[in-house]
Amino acid sequence: MTRLRHASRSACALVFAAFAFAPFAQANQEIEIPERILEAVGEIIFYVEAGIVMSENCDGSLTVPIYDVLYIDQVFRDKTSLSYLELVELMRDEVEINADQEIREAVFAIIDQYGCTQNLADFWFGLVESSLYPKVRELEAYPNAN
Repeated sequence: MTRLRHASRSACALVFAAFAFAPFAQANQEIEIPERILEAVGEIIFYVEAGIVMSENCDGSLTVPIYDVLYIDQVFRDKTSLSYLELVELMRDEVEINADQEIREAVFAIIDQYGCTQNLADFWFGLVESSLYPKVRELEAYPNAN
């Protein structure tokens, strides 16, 4: 089972690497993204990255499904002309706080409360359904920034 999880993470890494090297026209241009789109993008990234941290520390099934991440990547590209990974890097560069550390702390607080149990999975997937997916639909409704 561990080998399968590891292989699946490697496959995900390859998919994301392909996105990272996909050409985009704005490589040397400054892109202006409206604040409300950036806020929605930041919240969506939080949930996806938190799922990764949770999966690494508890159960590998707690990540946001890859087909949803690919869909989110497409929504990001439609709204900002940037990929998921490019926006993660932008957020890391622009945000004054250590977002990775804050995500880890939030996830560990949730794990401390629920433990690595079915209750954690129920809570997490309920949160994804009630918060992440509506935020993606909200972002889709915004006019494109590009």
